Amino acid sequence: MQLDIVDGEDDGIIDKIQQILKHRSLNAWYTLHKHFNKFDSVEDAKANKPNFENLTQDNWETLCTYWNDPIVK
Repeated sequence: MQLDIVDGEDDGIIDKIQQILKHRSLNAWYTLHKHFNKFDSVEDAKANKPNFENLTQDNWETLCTYWNDPIVK
């Protein structure tokens, strides 16, 4: 996606960019959580990091730990 922004102070453009980024983040979060839920244990999930953009093993393990927290469940 390419956006040519002439005037960066246009509130409509800034709002649209923020909306696009928010939806993209939520979609990524949903996709990763769906992958996490495929596994019976957090250890299995951590061992099976998805091939997703620039996700590192450390970041994946942090997400798995977060989703495994009883407060989050």
